[in-house]
Amino acid sequence: MLERLGHYRILERIGAGGMGEVYRASDTRLGRDVAVKVLPAHFSDSLEVRQRFEREARALASFSHPNICALYDVGRENGIDFLVMEYLEGETLASRLRRGAVPPDQALRIAAEVAAALDAAHRRGIVHRDLKPGNVMITKNAAKLLDFGLAKEPASLIQGGHSSAPTRSEPLTAAGAILGTLDYMAPEQLEGKEADARSDIFSFGAIVYEMLTGRPAFSGASQAGLISAILTAEPARISELQPMTPPALERAVGRCLAKDPEERWQSARDVMFEMKGIASRKTDSPGAAAATPRRGERIIWVAAILALCVGLGFAMLALARQPEVLSRPAHFSIALPDHAVSLFTRVSPDGTTISQTAKNGDQTRLWIRPLDALSARPLEGTEGARAHFWSPDSRFIAFFAGGKLKKIDVNDGSVTDVCDAPGAGPFQLGAWGRDGTILLRVDEAPDHEEGLFRVSSSGGKVERLDIRDGSGNKIQVGWPGFLPDSRHFIGPCLLKPGLDDSRATCLVSLESLQASVLLEAASYALPAPPGYLLFVQGSTLFAQHFDFETLRLSGTPSPVAERMEQWAGIGAPKFSVSENGVLAYQMAGGEADLIWRDRRGAEIGQVGSPASYDSIRLSPDGNRLVAGIVNQRGVRDLWTIDVNRGVPTRVDSDGLDSYAPMWSPDGKKIVYCKAIHAPPFLHARTLAGGEDEVLLPSTGTMQCPTGISSDGRYLLFEDRNPTTGWDVWLLPLGTDPPRATPLIRTPQSETDASFSPDGGWIAYTSDETGRPEVYAQPFQHPGERLRISTSGGSTPRWRRDGKELFYLSADGHLMAVSVTPGKELTPAAPLALFLVGQGSAEGPGYEVSRDGERFLVGSPVPGSQDAAVMVNWMGRLRKN
Repeated sequence: MLERLGHYRILERIGAGGMGEVYRASDTRLGRDVAVKVLPAHFSDSLEVRQRFEREARALASFSHPNICALYDVGRENGIDFLVMEYLEGETLASRLRRGAVPPDQALRIAAEVAAALDAAHRRGIVHRDLKPGNVMITKNAAKLLDFGLAKEPASLIQGGHSSAPTRSEPLTAAGAILGTLDYMAPEQLEGKEADARSDIFSFGAIVYEMLTGRPAFSGASQAGLISAILTAEPARISELQPMTPPALERAVGRCLAKDPEERWQSARDVMFEMKGIASRKTDSPGAAAATPRRGERIIWVAAILALCVGLGFAMLALARQPEVLSRPAHFSIALPDHAVSLFTRVSPDGTTISQTAKNGDQTRLWIRPLDALSARPLEGTEGARAHFWSPDSRFIAFFAGGKLKKIDVNDGSVTDVCDAPGAGPFQLGAWGRDGTILLRVDEAPDHEEGLFRVSSSGGKVERLDIRDGSGNKIQVGWPGFLPDSRHFIGPCLLKPGLDDSRATCLVSLESLQASVLLEAASYALPAPPGYLLFVQGSTLFAQHFDFETLRLSGTPSPVAERMEQWAGIGAPKFSVSENGVLAYQMAGGEADLIWRDRRGAEIGQVGSPASYDSIRLSPDGNRLVAGIVNQRGVRDLWTIDVNRGVPTRVDSDGLDSYAPMWSPDGKKIVYCKAIHAPPFLHARTLAGGEDEVLLPSTGTMQCPTGISSDGRYLLFEDRNPTTGWDVWLLPLGTDPPRATPLIRTPQSETDASFSPDGGWIAYTSDETGRPEVYAQPFQHPGERLRISTSGGSTPRWRRDGKELFYLSADGHLMAVSVTPGKELTPAAPLALFLVGQGSAEGPGYEVSRDGERFLVGSPVPGSQDAAVMVNWMGRLRKN
């Protein structure tokens, strides 16, 4: 038996494949277990086998996906070629199937994850060609796709045309003219034709069939009989073997197993969405499910569908003409697309489609979901989208991305620039009037002043709106909501800039630009036909009668929905309403558990209770945690939590937003930024009691701390400059008067700056390459600035001894980089530890234990970030 390959010490043999053996080994350099796949010496002279081995290495090297086994290294030692891969603890799906069928809910989860892995491969032009239960590993956290030894690379062609049949061998990949494992091959593969992504989908369907029934989809007494069954026979109905199988799932699997590739699902992405949609549906009752329709049956189905569409068309027309056509409201939640974090949820004015801006890792884009569809689909060309809003005819969606206001035609997918809209913050907001006027608010206007602007939906001149109250005083107005006349709009307003108690909800005339107070409290409000005003107070959505002609409120507000999320201040709302009574909103909460994970990502503990954490920081001794927690009113409060006992203690409770808490080196103070006046600026609070200490008077820009030197002499904070974006500033502590100076200021944005433990280096994030990357540069001694991340990164954190630097990759993985502390900093190649979670940059972030062996990360509570839809919300008024 092998004992060592390079710095990998072989521990045990764990399996064999068609191209060699797999061992569990110890990486003596990084102190972790890995899987080493070895190409035996007697295969080294085989050109075909060596090419397959190299093909697998290239295929795995092109991936960074939570459902694909990661490749760490490739090498050659004493004439032996080997791959070093992620060591997975669990069992193969083949091993699991020996115990019988998999419960439908588990089968759906595994199926969705395998489909996600296939989608990632297919999008890179790679076809697996050997999808089978033995190449799917079931771990505690996810299913992982293995063995790309037979994968077809983008430029390669499948080998075929031979007449010899493959030799069956359960643990090995069949070798021969026909590539793959016979039991799960698509018909076209058996016929020697070229395999494509749809061939993998057939194999996928065979796997899901076997998971649900506990028996193969196709069988035969001999190889010839098995081939004949795959080419000509239909498998037994799943519902005949497992009556509780959802009909939609049986239909989806049947489509995967269609003999003709043209009749199958055409992409693994569609299959993934279908699996997720079925998993999220609770109304698809079990029963006698139809098998894949025959040609005659299809005609009946087409006729039935056409009749249904005509009926739905008349129903939608009636609904559009009469908003109260439904007598009772229907209230339900919808899952986020692709497990992402939803930033905005909207409903089209005609009430047929839900749209969401969702973030997955470091990527945001628009998704739409028709109410009669099972899942959402992304809109290509909307990458980087933030806030969005619909055109009145429900044809276009306007969105902010890349410093522009853009619009996309939801019918043909074409994207057009409307105007420049610099900035990328939460105050990029807008509304589209029936006359083609668009109102937009940006946080970094061309003249470097926040404000509200007017532009035509077809583009052209952008006009600033100078809005004033009845006394002629200038006021700030947040997200606008058009009235049906397009001459007036409603929005939250700040009557006296800098004073939080001067917030209200205003009605503004676009002709005179004069505002009048409609509600004494600030709230995002929307006019809702046939004559209501919807607005949020606390976390409750209310409706009150509002005359669109006289512009007056009457009657008493009535509650419509609870758990409504709303950004504090004059920010963006989290709800919208259609003209025919469909309400869509983001539910308040976004709660997460704070989970301890080891370097493999395994859960090893928990801190505190689920909450809407905004940020977390461990104390210097590691025994306490300071966290920003968003309360039910949308305000961020500061709490400390005993890490060992989970007991929370409130730090402040004055009803004002507190952001970005940091510990002083002695653990006796919390430094943070506080919104006593807008925007927030630097404060400190002694935990033993006392008043807030103002560290630096407000300069009128947002200033939040990011790092404190271990000797307590210096504070790093980020400051948003209208010209240069976010900059890193340095504040010497204990000086009188306090004087801060810019430390890192470029035309790009720099954030997340922190000191190394020895104080010699500063790690930070910069977007100078067009996407966030992590850098390190010397502090107070000459030296070269170094780029730490290689493929996008943010949120750097130092290990307590300074020998390792962690950050979040663009796809949400926690990365580790070994460094040598001192005047010279030599970073090693980044190493992926585990997936922190989708949308990791939007939650509480993460923290590192003193020894760098444990990581505290936020894990969203299932369902807490879902969006909600209410059809015929006015029926709720009668109910109340």
